[in-house]
Amino acid sequence: QIKYLGFGEGFNDALKEAMKSASDKIDFPISREFFTPGESEKSKPVDFTLHFNKGKESNMYFLNSYSAQLNIPDSISENTQSQTFYLNKGKGFTAKEAFNLLSDRAVNKDLTNKAGVTYNAWVKLKPTENNAEKGNKDFQIFNENYGYNLNESLAKFPIKEMETPEAADKLLNSLKKGNLQSVTFSEIDGDSKKFIEANPQYKNINIYNVDGKKQFIPHEKSATQNNTSNQPVMEPVMEERKSAGIKR
Repeated sequence: QIKYLGFGEGFNDALKEAMKSASDKIDFPISREFFTPGESEKSKPVDFTLHFNKGKESNMYFLNSYSAQLNIPDSISENTQSQTFYLNKGKGFTAKEAFNLLSDRAVNKDLTNKAGVTYNAWVKLKPTENNAEKGNKDFQIFNENYGYNLNESLAKFPIKEMETPEAADKLLNSLKKGNLQSVTFSEIDGDSKKFIEANPQYKNINIYNVDGKKQFIPHEKSATQNNTSNQPVMEPVMEERKSAGIKR
């Protein structure tokens, strides 16, 4: 589970030692660094804490959630972004997806509601000062009925990576993971390098120049302008915390 959630390998000995305590709960720290193209030449460190709970009727430990803290360089501590992500049968947001969510980007994910029904949606951490319990932010959910089509949004721009099926699939998969992706724009005065990210709320993409400055793109109708049937579905945050697992 640790490996497939993107935390890496090589923790077996340390985990075995921690389990010798026979404690009901084990908080296991792991640090990772992620590089975001276009923002800086330095990678950004993220401190994770994996939360293991011992079964009530056995000595087996289960990974039920993890906490992530994005350490923003040159920022004061109160601006550090943190969130606890809950797992469903060991599946949920990967370490890189958690980093992207904390970086204010959207991730496309298969979620499961309380009734056990799986649905696909774009997920973003809701920008609010009134955080939920334990400092967690609510999830902002844009399901399939909201009408965001990433492929159509990309087709509006002269992106060279969309010219072949293989490159297009690679680009789409990267953006769905919440990555800020490097692309090439074919423009009148020649090719230019830019960085893009998905923006499901405004049914478009965000575009940045190589210096990190955001280009102004006229967004389509905002969430407040859409009719009722097109409103983003705001699922209860506790439901999403516990059931945001990937169905494969």
